Amino acid sequence: MTDVHTWTDTPPVLEDLNGRPQYFWLRSGACPSGAVVCLNPGVRLGPNGKGLAEISVELGLRGYPEFLWMSELSSYPQLKNRQWCGPIARPAEMASEANR
Repeated sequence: MTDVHTWTDTPPVLEDLNGRPQYFWLRSGACPSGAVVCLNPGVRLGPNGKGLAEISVELGLRGYPEFLWMSELSSYPQLKNRQWCGPIARPAEMASEANR
């Protein structure tokens, strides 16, 4: 049986990651055909100086920072209208890079 994923406008939340990095397809103006991104559970400093749980997005898209917090994606016009699909299996080329 093949897993079937559908595209959604609803972004993944921390609970979707099960405490570990997960891979998703991301589709937006910056990548209309879709790009595989890695989402990581993380903690960043909030406005009050306390830790704030948030998803770190490893983009790997030319012209964008390598990592952004989920809340920062909308700061980039080409990343505003996003669709997500996943989680998906770790792509083979990413697995081979990690083993180098």
